[in-house]
This record gives sequence, structure tokens and C-alpha cells, in this order.
Amino acid sequence: MFTQFETMSILELIKARDEIESLIVEMKKSERQVLLENFADQAKKAGFSLEEIVGKQRKQSKQSKAKFRNPNDLTQTWTGRGRKPAWFIDCLANGKTEKDLLISMG
Repeated sequence: MFTQFETMSILELIKARDEIESLIVEMKKSERQVLLENFADQAKKAGFSLEEIVGKQRKQSKQSKAKFRNPNDLTQTWTGRGRKPAWFIDCLANGKTEKDLLISMG
């Protein structure tokens, strides 16, 4: 089933995974909007507002994307916000720069 991925390098797989994750987020956002519009139409036809049915919408927090990746363990990432993870500090102490740890965005 995944034979086309078996010939890819780890870096190619990571890039593909990141692109797929971004696509999933965008598709979910789009589908959610369509559903909200459909629900609002159905509520209006029944004489209600969507807020009367489901309550007031609260703003969803935006999850930050990973900005840095541990070259020694590619599963470890950091957004660049909050406390620096130990692996990040160790990499800097061992001669890496922040630029070396950046995840390629393109």
C-alpha cells in the first residue's frame, strides 16, 4: 500500500508528512465552514439561529507550527515559543546554530 514511500529518503518522507499535515488542517477548516453554513441554514429554516442551537461559538486557538527539528531525533520538534527544549539547548552547546535546526518551509 505504501510502496511508493519506501524508496523515499527520510527527509523526503518528513517533507511529505509535513505537507500532508498542512493539507489535512486546511481541508478540515474548509469542511468545518461548509458544515457550519449548512447547520445555520437548517436552523434558520426551523426558526432558530445557529447560536440558539449550539451555543455561542468560541474562538479556536491557533496551534503553532513546528519551527525547529532535532537532527538527532527527527520526531522532536519545537515551535520556537515557550521554554527551549533540552535537545535544542544541547544542540546549540554542541556547535549547532538555530539556523541549522530550522525546518525547511519550502
